[in-house]
Amino acid sequence: MLLQLSTAQDKAIRFRVANIVAGVMNSLAEDAELTDELYDEVMEIMSARLKDRVPAVRAQAVRALARLQEADENGDYSSDEITKQYQVLLDTDKNKDVRKAVLASMAVCDGTVHSIVDRTCDTSDDVRRVAYQVLSTKVRMSNLSIALRGTVLRRGLGDRSPPVKAACLEMLRKVWLEDESDGLVTEFLSSLDVETNPAVAEECIKELVDCGHLRLTDIIDSTSKLGGLRHAAKESSSDSPAFLSSEKALYWRVICQKLSSEAATRSDTAANAGGGSAVESVAAAAAGERLD
Repeated sequence: MLLQLSTAQDKAIRFRVANIVAGVMNSLAEDAELTDELYDEVMEIMSARLKDRVPAVRAQAVRALARLQEADENGDYSSDEITKQYQVLLDTDKNKDVRKAVLASMAVCDGTVHSIVDRTCDTSDDVRRVAYQVLSTKVRMSNLSIALRGTVLRRGLGDRSPPVKAACLEMLRKVWLEDESDGLVTEFLSSLDVETNPAVAEECIKELVDCGHLRLTDIIDSTSKLGGLRHAAKESSSDSPAFLSSEKALYWRVICQKLSSEAATRSDTAANAGGGSAVESVAAAAAGERLD
């Protein structure tokens, strides 16, 4: 009876029907099963609402169909009819709330990752932000090609919207660096191929320093305890210093540039103070020592 009201002329009724169906479907237990008759009916009626003239109804229909996506024997959703409709909506629907609902509902697989990455350059700030949240929670870095990793980071860290950039940085810090690279910056950089994507890798290090995730003082202290940069690069199986890898070379170049910039800024501040500020003079001396 409820499903039959989905074609009512009153848009409020159509919205409420889709909203209730979405709530029921998404509250079902993971192992819950629908009869073939009910499955087909929900599929047919909610698929029709994906073309509703009211965006709010379309968004609720998207949510209602999420649990009905089915993967093939290889775990791929690319041939699933609902997933295909979702991808079409991502590319064609003009309403940002509908695109956001699709991003949150669409199953992730090799065939849908590109559609998610494409939304990182969506015209809507909200959609771009949700795209990065989906990449953080549903997509492993290893499921993206090196080229796509570079594209995702370049777009996100350079985004004009602070919430979008924050979502990208959160993905970089907590997922790609901490969870998937064991917190090791050089290991993370190796996943970017710094020789192919030097600008992106450099921007990542700068952002990690600027947000406080990497602390210059801690880096210098830990390196000093190892006897300096040359000894820090020494391989455990060798008594002679090893060459820096491409990842370490880029990492230390950026760190030294940051230290140099800090020392120059502190020195200028102390000079402008005319020598009258002991605090600034001490800070400038400390910054210079770290640079040395």
